[in-house]
Amino acid sequence: ADVLVHAVGGAAAVRYFDAVLAAVPLQLSQGGNAAGVNVAKLAWNWITGELFQRLNDAHISIGASPASPDQLASIIVAMQTKQLSPTSSKAMMDTLFDVEETRLAKDVIESDPAKWHVIGDESAVRELCLQVLDSNPKQLDQHVTGKKRNLLGFFVGQVMKLSKGSADARVVKETMMDMLEKRTQEEAGGGN
Repeated sequence: ADVLVHAVGGAAAVRYFDAVLAAVPLQLSQGGNAAGVNVAKLAWNWITGELFQRLNDAHISIGASPASPDQLASIIVAMQTKQLSPTSSKAMMDTLFDVEETRLAKDVIESDPAKWHVIGDESAVRELCLQVLDSNPKQLDQHVTGKKRNLLGFFVGQVMKLSKGSADARVVKETMMDMLEKRTQEEAGGGN
């Protein structure tokens, strides 16, 4: 808390941070799980990153923030319960930063589930990965033949682009690594 007072602007920031910390466990107890998650660090990162960026852009103080501590906590909870991806969580912050918006993230998600849907199902992610590999034969060939080995990021990025940021990046990376490894082994074994 001392760091918030000295680094980012006073007691209002500390009160906001404390309110977010208090709201996260309460919201998680109503249907979520954040085992092993450092909620204080997540809250700190969101406050000093996404929230302060918007506050600075709007030239308003944290005490006048359109996004309440409960709303920011709801974004953290939605991310931890896989209802929001990192990309969609930033879009949710934009939505909740609207002065007229008083709902929590879960309520916004429920009102338009197609817009906020996170693709985390392994088979759905595998299908997206397959589409990307099929659409990029040159890069795939460079990877499996060893001409260029650092293409994992390219392929993951293409999947995220294809899914418009709604795919779970961790699942995409794991799935793509597995698929590339299998393709590389097939190439090394003569396609068998």
